[in-house]
Amino acid sequence: MVGMGRRQRDTEPPGFSETDPMSAAGELVRAAGDHGGASALALAWRPADVPAADRMRLRGRVRVGRAPTASWPIADRRLSSAHFEVLIGGGKAAVRDLGSRNGTFVNGVRLGSPRPLLDQDVIRAGRCVFVYVADASTMTLEVGVVDGAHGMAGPFHSAVLLEHVADAVRTGRHLLLEGETGVGKELVARAVHRLGHAGRPFVAHNCAAFASSEDAETALFGVVRGAFTGVEPRAGLLERAHGGVLYLDELPNLPLRVQRSLLRFAEDGEYARIGDATRRRAQVRLLLGTNRPVAAAVDGGVLAHDLVARTHRLFVPPLGRRRADVPSIFLAGLTLEALRAGLDPESCAAALNSDAVEAMTLSDFEGHNVRFLQDLAAAVCVRLALTPVEDWPRMAAGVFLERFFGSPVLARYAQAVGAVEPPVRVSPYEANREAILQAYGECGGSLSAMESALRERGLAVHRRWLAEFLDRWGVRKRRARRKAP
Repeated sequence: MVGMGRRQRDTEPPGFSETDPMSAAGELVRAAGDHGGASALALAWRPADVPAADRMRLRGRVRVGRAPTASWPIADRRLSSAHFEVLIGGGKAAVRDLGSRNGTFVNGVRLGSPRPLLDQDVIRAGRCVFVYVADASTMTLEVGVVDGAHGMAGPFHSAVLLEHVADAVRTGRHLLLEGETGVGKELVARAVHRLGHAGRPFVAHNCAAFASSEDAETALFGVVRGAFTGVEPRAGLLERAHGGVLYLDELPNLPLRVQRSLLRFAEDGEYARIGDATRRRAQVRLLLGTNRPVAAAVDGGVLAHDLVARTHRLFVPPLGRRRADVPSIFLAGLTLEALRAGLDPESCAAALNSDAVEAMTLSDFEGHNVRFLQDLAAAVCVRLALTPVEDWPRMAAGVFLERFFGSPVLARYAQAVGAVEPPVRVSPYEANREAILQAYGECGGSLSAMESALRERGLAVHRRWLAEFLDRWGVRKRRARRKAP
């Protein structure tokens, strides 16, 4: 379709009509089925120099391009005036390229003929990455403002999740956040805090860290002098969170007896420090997290049903079901890691190629979760901190090529950054492998001591990246997280 005149481009291809936009897509669309509800496109990523709406409800035909006359105009210099369009009909959606200069890619593959869209399909056009959301019926606004990393609701872009978070805040009730490990329940908790309790305390604790029921009680409610031998009086988590939010993750690890003590506080806002009969009051909104299915946890006797009944339940879907959140969560992590490393966050973000973000958004997320994205952001910053600024794009490319090897975007991305092979093969860590291994033996495995010793020898290394390569070489294995009994 490249090189077609405007008139020919605007003509419907054979068998692709406004009334039946799916006919050209064949059997695939019939397998997809009717999603129901309203569908939408989310703009998951765009360069910092491209102001744009962050979402568009899809009705009939929506054309995306650089021209002001487009249904969704986006001022990206790599977009064609009319780049691609999405057509809706019969509860289904299809996408087609409009003869764009740079092409339209769906799930990493260049679009030829029109094809159906399935929920969470990733569309790349110009320097922008979009995600198709089949059911966005809870989206109240036609468009919003792109501010994923620092917006009012935190690092979330998923229309459905945003609305559910806002609804949860409005209930005023204590919340139970359900979702598998690593989906970002604490990020949701912080979003609730930011929306409903901004400027007030936010206290977070993992219940798996409690050593015993007594430890949990004293940590939650506080303790007075004399309650135990040698104990000093101290405030508990509830007292520290007064006026704000207390987030307790992995709630099923909290003993049932303590859960029921927490229930009494949830009912009347009163508690007592351990060893003290005096009742105290605290205004605290409880946010409780669980990575186990609630019904199974209740039946298994690790979750108090009466405490569950006192909460408003909010399910946090896995990242594979809300891909538009992925770049925003990564950007939030990149900002924090850049500040820790003394780097400029905007310069770090500018070093990223849009292909890298596309590859990241397309991940299958099997074992990849919010912690994976945060670790990826840390790895990028570690690499950039050791690299001259002019070589930042190539270095950032290296991290993504290593982490997403095998992505359908990889070959295109490698060509764009001039790195056909993953740069890890020429990494300064690989080049100085013997010196690093020698320091590992001399320092007894201490990463801090290794970092100091190697820097004295003129090697600019960082202990986080030392750990990464030692793990990769099979010399040092990270400790597995202790599973709850």
